[in-house]
Formats: sequence, C-alpha cells, structure tokens
Amino acid sequence: MGNCLKPRDPLEEILPRESGIDASAVRDANPPIICLIGGPGTSQSERIIVVIFFSVTQSIKVTEKFRLVNIISSDILRDEVHTRSVKGVVLARYMSQGRLVPADVLIELIKTKLLAHLNTARGFLLVGFPREKDQGKLFERQVKPFDLLIYLSARNSVLRERVMAKAVTLTERLEASEEKMKERIKGFHKMNKPILRHYKNKLAVINAENDDEKVFEDICRAIEKTLKIVSPINVIA
Repeated sequence: MGNCLKPRDPLEEILPRESGIDASAVRDANPPIICLIGGPGTSQSERIIVVIFFSVTQSIKVTEKFRLVNIISSDILRDEVHTRSVKGVVLARYMSQGRLVPADVLIELIKTKLLAHLNTARGFLLVGFPREKDQGKLFERQVKPFDLLIYLSARNSVLRERVMAKAVTLTERLEASEEKMKERIKGFHKMNKPILRHYKNKLAVINAENDDEKVFEDICRAIEKTLKIVSPINVIA
C-alpha cells in the first residue's frame, strides 16, 4: 500500500495561531473550574452550537450564587468573529460549516478570558466546553484539571422537540431540518460518550427534562458538593 496523506484543510492552513499563552498563573492560583455541557442546538441567527437547556437567566443565577465568572464557548468565539480579524473571519467559516474550531485555538481564547479575570474571580463556569475529549485533555495539560463536569441529560426526542420549536418556523422546512438535527444529535453523542467516560470520577449528571427551577437546584447541589472539597470559601449559604 502506498502512503496515505491526509488532505490539507485550507481553513487550518490560514487560521492564525497564538504563540502560546502562559496559563501557569491559573494553575498556581488554582481557582475552581466547573464545566457544563448538554445536548446540541442551533442558534437560528448565528448558527453556533449552544447548550440549549442552560438559559442565560440560570447561568447568571449560578454565577451570582457562587461568585463565578461565566465563560460560554460560543460567546468567546462570537466575540472573536466580531473583531473582524483574520482569525475571526476564519472562525466564522468554521462555525457556518458546523465544524468544531481547532482545540488549541479555542483553548487560547479561554485562557485569555481566565487570565483577564483571575484576580477577581472566585472560580469559573465553562459553558459548552469541552465538546470532545481531546479538548478537555489539552485544556487540563495547558491550564489545570477541571473540578467538576456537569452534564445536562435529556432523551433524543426531547432534544429534537426543544430545538425544532426554536429553529423551525416554516412548515416546508420542517422535514429537512429534522433530519439534519437527528444527524447532529447522533454526532453529539459520538463525541460526548468518551467525555463522560473520561471524566466519570468528577461527573454530575443532571436531568434536564425537569422544570427550570429543579434543574437549577440540582446544578447548585452538585457545585456545592464540589466546592466543599476543593474550595470551601466559595460555598454560599
């Protein structure tokens, strides 16, 4: 057999990389870092993958309760796109094609955010991260291990219903959009299962089919349990 060469990715070749942001200050300070992931959805205007069960209101409530800084992966990517830099333009192409942004690029953006808030934050909540196991492993090598991974779990039928209710308005587009969503959910599970296995010792699974208040309470209970171990000062009565 001849040599098999991986086809070149034109976006990979033109995507600017940082020289390497030193995040050792984060490791030394050792703030609690909590990740929250859930089923896939599509923002109709931006076409960016988001966590659909964790509302902005709940995110604010959790971060206020525990005095954490909220870092939403889709938000920091969108912020970079809005700079209209070369990197932002290339990232917009990645997202418009429904592709994962290279792990090293996303983690550099997260490290910038962590360092910017390190002196004032009592901890961080990373929403929508990691999307795949390699992202998590690279982050832990370059920054620090996660203290908790919260997974918002729901049946595929519920995922589809909630997403389609938001993303589809025209009847004639429903069938095509539903097929696309089924493929996206299938892809999500393929990437997500290795994450859950890898972080099983620091994993909290939350039933996202409950009402918002119950989901919020369950999330807070998981965070409180973790903070009592890693950082008791962060537990808010």
